[in-house]
Amino acid sequence: ADWARALRGQGLTPEDLDELWAGMTEDAVRRGTPDGRWSTQAWRAEAQEVIARLRAKVEAALSER
Repeated sequence: ADWARALRGQGLTPEDLDELWAGMTEDAVRRGTPDGRWSTQAWRAEAQEVIARLRAKVEAALSER
């Protein structure tokens, strides 16, 4: 809900939102420090999954209004 409130009214295009989610995913992958329990590929997949869930919730909230 906080994300939707922050993004609502910003005049972002679908392409802008695509860039936002891609950037967040890449940032999460870069900042992630797998401690040996996670391979780089597994860490990336987890980051992509988390951002995809966030994206779905935020975009659903944005489309409500």
